[in-house]
Amino acid sequence: MMGAKGAAAQTATETQGREQAPVQTPAETPADPPKDAAPVQQKAAKPSAALPDMIVEASPKPAKKKTKAVAKPKAGAVVVADPSAQAEQPDPVTLGQSLSDTGTTVLSGDNARARTLGGGDANTFVRNLPNVQYQNDTNEDAGMSGQKELDTRPMQFTIMGGKTYENNIILNGVSINTNTGPIDNSNNMFTDNQQTVITDNIYGLHPQTVYVPIEFVGQATIIDSNASAKYGEFLGGAVIYDLAQPPTDRYHASVSYSRHTDEMVHYIIGTKTGTNPNGVKHPEFTKSNLAVSVGAPITNDWSFIAQASRKTVETSKQKIYELYNKPLEEDSDNIFFRFATAVKTDIGRFVFDSSLTKYHQLWENAYWRDAEVDIESHGWTNQIEHRAKLDQIVAPGIGLGGVNIMTRGYFNDGNTYNDANGNVSYSYISMRRRRSGNVWSTTFETDDFKDWCREVPTSTLGTTAVQNNTSCRDGSTGDIEQGQTDIGLQHEMTGRLLWGTFLLGGEARSIEGRRARPEEYISYSSWVTATGNTSPNSPASGSFNCPPGDELCTSEYYNRIKTITPAFETSATVDSIHLFSEIDQTLDWFNFRTGVRFDYDDYQKNPNLSPRVAATVTPFNGLSFTAGYNRYYQGEALYYAVRDGQPRSQAWTRTHVGSDVPADYTMNAPVTNWKMTANGLDTPYKDEYTATARILDPLAGGQFRVRYAERHGKDEYSSDECGSSLCNVLTNNGSSYYESVTAEYSKYWHNLKNPLLSSLGISANITWADQEKNTGTYYYDADLSDEVHIEYKGQYYTADTFKMITGNLDIPVRVGATLTTSWFNDALFVDFNAGYNFAYEGVYDTDEEVPGPIPGVDYHVYDDRTFSPTLMVDLHAQYNVSEMAAIELEVNNLLDTAGNSVATNTNPWVRGRSFWLGTKLRM
Repeated sequence: MMGAKGAAAQTATETQGREQAPVQTPAETPADPPKDAAPVQQKAAKPSAALPDMIVEASPKPAKKKTKAVAKPKAGAVVVADPSAQAEQPDPVTLGQSLSDTGTTVLSGDNARARTLGGGDANTFVRNLPNVQYQNDTNEDAGMSGQKELDTRPMQFTIMGGKTYENNIILNGVSINTNTGPIDNSNNMFTDNQQTVITDNIYGLHPQTVYVPIEFVGQATIIDSNASAKYGEFLGGAVIYDLAQPPTDRYHASVSYSRHTDEMVHYIIGTKTGTNPNGVKHPEFTKSNLAVSVGAPITNDWSFIAQASRKTVETSKQKIYELYNKPLEEDSDNIFFRFATAVKTDIGRFVFDSSLTKYHQLWENAYWRDAEVDIESHGWTNQIEHRAKLDQIVAPGIGLGGVNIMTRGYFNDGNTYNDANGNVSYSYISMRRRRSGNVWSTTFETDDFKDWCREVPTSTLGTTAVQNNTSCRDGSTGDIEQGQTDIGLQHEMTGRLLWGTFLLGGEARSIEGRRARPEEYISYSSWVTATGNTSPNSPASGSFNCPPGDELCTSEYYNRIKTITPAFETSATVDSIHLFSEIDQTLDWFNFRTGVRFDYDDYQKNPNLSPRVAATVTPFNGLSFTAGYNRYYQGEALYYAVRDGQPRSQAWTRTHVGSDVPADYTMNAPVTNWKMTANGLDTPYKDEYTATARILDPLAGGQFRVRYAERHGKDEYSSDECGSSLCNVLTNNGSSYYESVTAEYSKYWHNLKNPLLSSLGISANITWADQEKNTGTYYYDADLSDEVHIEYKGQYYTADTFKMITGNLDIPVRVGATLTTSWFNDALFVDFNAGYNFAYEGVYDTDEEVPGPIPGVDYHVYDDRTFSPTLMVDLHAQYNVSEMAAIELEVNNLLDTAGNSVATNTNPWVRGRSFWLGTKLRM
């Protein structure tokens, strides 16, 4: 049947009957060098017994037959695919594209989507791949909330023990990383029950500037080790997205829509006690995901593709009792636009490609009258690419030929805004009460705020409280933003040389980072009442005399303390150059790839040389052994440069004398600006040692790959105080160690001669990993009294540093597996993606508290515990109801597993089994 995912008899760009991204072929362009996803090494002129790119078959390939013309079926007609009319289908999973690519895994767009969660986030395809961690079993607040449901930004993850912001995310050959720092010195996102906005903080920062939808991915590649010299600027790994290319065969169009609501989620109580003592409701929400793609050839040499997607979420909550439990509506919007056009000319192929992300997530403060902050992230990447073949460069004596060049110029821009609905706030007092014995009495009351703020009943105040003040908060907290602009030029040359291939290339790049508060923010935070006030005491007269025209003073109360957070703007620029060269040679049973990478930027001013070496021995066909040594340096970082000098909030005070309130405020002890020093440092790097055995399955013809990897991190960024908690100095005192053993297997059977099962694919891996690190993020954790502090084994931490040092995204033994199937002549597709965590030793909160080094601060005592094994299984199914239409079902957490992380009584609900239901049309 030819359905919405296509017929098996369609073009070679459609795999397993599913709509697949158009892929460039040599016939489309006079120059088609290796794709950016991974450098495909061309075969050596001398025959070799080496495994050919580790793409293997269960049996000898049949002789190719000429493609037969297939009549276009009527809508809804059942079409029996003729295997002889198909182009040969590549496996959707490739374990390395050359012998040396032992740490590379390449997935087709369909296979990558089969591994994702519902909702279109492309990053979730990595969840169950080797050396990737994304779960945090030590999370003590894993419960779902409205803000967590609203968050549709890409999932964050670590590779090979790196941090979540130490990967290189590449879109169509261009990095889309946040070089200005994706974390701040406190929470990165708002919570439902958050009262205070930290004015120095920017909420919503993310390691990526562009959010990639899985619907438009033509190929996804992950590199965790043994990376080619072409790839650098990471301490974790590289994830490479190649979006669908403008089609050259015919008109293509598709529309997909899916929907997800709280009624399609089974929520599980995840508290330590398994109870919900506060009677908290689970989040209520509605999510939708729409994706549209249109592409076609305009002429024989000119084609285009236009794509757009939109993910929307709506949820609700209510304000606190004092604010009359007013209902609140919050929403988020994740929009992606892309346009690309390709032109073939006599001098090569030109491509213009532009992708845009516009994200917004609204947070309403439930404790304030009408304060809100709109988190907005705008990311834009543009490029012009030229590819050509240089046939005139030929030297038969040294095997030189097949030379291709690629030149790409790009412009990126990414910004995160915290857009508040005001820049002045007030914390009024409408009532003061005191308890004497069991009787509460009112010592102050005003009617100025009664229409929007009320006192709580005395029955809710408990038996231990002796006083209660009704706070009425109004206004909002001001805007703040951070962003960067990248301009760069890339050039690359590939071709045949001697007994293999060569690669030469480089990139020049300039990044301007910026951080700003456009207008000052004023907080009127402390108010003195005419009666019932202590420290300072209310006037004996019971009323105030106000300065003329002072709107912050009445006879009943006046503002005593105002805090001004100044406007500011900081910027910094880093210019860098990256050069790389590499040869890949095969001499009978021996293959080696030798390369070197040079990186330099004018911020750290360190010339960094990275050797990349891999050698492979193939004793006989179907078996090879590879050993490698590599070095990786961190990319350009403006973390401190854009934060240095950011002004802090300055408090001003006035106090009444008798009944008279002065007109002027007096500045409190002056505060210093944030000082972020990062001068004279070495660039952090990691040395890597690898060993790999690749085996051709003698029975089924599948791919086996067994790997050992070891990384030693040196000179890593760490942060320390420089005289006070307001002064951070970046150091090279960090170090880390990561070690892993991985076994992988992959096999796909196409065009099965079974009346029910049309195709079957299996991909599985098991990874054991161990890591150590002595550093957290690039921020020093200031001793803020409202942070959670932890004591563990005699050492003291804040919550942020503790999760970086013990257990965060660190599960020792994991199994990942993907099963893809198609049934009834490609009418039904059913895919399973599973992840299994073995039991392991970790840490947990004992609920005990002890005093620590900070006076007056209690430390939560953590101790070791054994975490239970967990199994997470997801299902993706699609049924083609006609030639053009299909129904899709995605089930996440099919087995309804709660996992090991713990929820709080405030947010007690964790996600169990959930469903996405959708439809798809294709023309």
